Amino acid sequence: MSFSQTLCENMISTQQVRSRSASVSSQLSVTLRSSEATETTDPAHTADCVAQLPKEVTGNLVWSGTDASAPVNHVIQLDVADVLEIENAVVSFKARELHGDKVSCETFPLSDNLSARLRSASDAVHTKQGFCVLRGLEASRYSAEDNTLIFLGVASHIGNVRGIQDGNGNMLITLKPCIQADQRPQPFHNDMGADILCLHYRQVAKEGGFIHLSSVATIYNELAAKYPDVLEVLATPNWPIQITKTRLRHFLASLISYHDGKVIASLDPGRLGRQQANPEHVPNKASTVAGSSLFRVPTLTQVQRDALAVFDQLAHKHKISVGAQAGDILFVNNLALVHARDAYTDEEAVGGQRRHAVRMWLHDEKLAWSRPAGMRAPWLAAFGYYFKPQGAVVDGAEDGSSARARRVVNRKYPIVPAVDYRIPKYTAGSAAFVLDSSDDEVEYLDDDSDLE
Repeated sequence: MSFSQTLCENMISTQQVRSRSASVSSQLSVTLRSSEATETTDPAHTADCVAQLPKEVTGNLVWSGTDASAPVNHVIQLDVADVLEIENAVVSFKARELHGDKVSCETFPLSDNLSARLRSASDAVHTKQGFCVLRGLEASRYSAEDNTLIFLGVASHIGNVRGIQDGNGNMLITLKPCIQADQRPQPFHNDMGADILCLHYRQVAKEGGFIHLSSVATIYNELAAKYPDVLEVLATPNWPIQITKTRLRHFLASLISYHDGKVIASLDPGRLGRQQANPEHVPNKASTVAGSSLFRVPTLTQVQRDALAVFDQLAHKHKISVGAQAGDILFVNNLALVHARDAYTDEEAVGGQRRHAVRMWLHDEKLAWSRPAGMRAPWLAAFGYYFKPQGAVVDGAEDGSSARARRVVNRKYPIVPAVDYRIPKYTAGSAAFVLDSSDDEVEYLDDDSDLE
């Protein structure tokens, strides 16, 4: 079971993969849950999840960055006329004096030609290579407000519904380091609540910070062919996903699923199992209560940790690196691809070159993939406000709690990041879940500067 490619230095060795795969195989007879867990996985449900897995999947989304199948022509280059058209749409929207939540294809009109190209890009994200980069907008030319409107307006032609990203109702999150830990590399993961992950690069780092993408379908095929036991572990719905604002503080789900003819991944190491609180975190009263429900969250088993290591190994093997320029907008199919980010270095001098990206989550009603029930909870936390009446019980909630669609009165569109930074309670590698501010798990506090 040796790999055909020479693996990068930052990956675990082939021998380690073999060892971890063998470890998974030898322990499959053991109940795949932590000894601290109180839940049990229905054997029939587990058998169904595993039995429906095909031996191989095919299609446009099966590609590897190491061979001729690697995606090409994924950059959509805007010309001078396109840019002028977008700038005119910004002027038109501002003249209406509307709130940022009102940005849509109708209120941010583009020509039939440009709109059709953006819809073609959305199709590529959903059915072809799974990602695209829109290039040609110079972020430095625009104010913070205009950059925000450009991002919202262009993205509305890719996906018409935006997702809530935190308990404060923020629809945009600024990814700009305030502590050294923010600059460390991120492992391969999904943003578990999103259908389309969007990043608008206002500025790039002095060094590093590249985004890497890897096809879940390609990883799946290699797992099925060489490491079927690992695939079975990843597809077993007994992975504890840590969440907030529920009685159990977690639910159980699979990380890989075959649903509606598609291989789907929904995983983030920063949300799997019990997470350790950051030592710098200043807790509020709720988080200092004795007997916190956090301790009901199971830890990952060694089998599960080994399976994650194999998955990450294969993601690195088949990755493609996406270079970014200031002004670029990246759109990623968050169910079909996993993404990682390199460590990076910023200039320390005031006004120096520092990485500054803004993240948005999108859903396109015409092209969006459906999710299996076990992967719907994080999605409903982000998009339930749009698809469910306020307070409606969430379909497919399997955590035993009274999961409900999020009640958010004001959806916010911050123009600039807040001055104050709150150390998160837990170190999640990404915004894997919609977090609740009462648990001190908000990345950047919004300030009063948003699109009214």
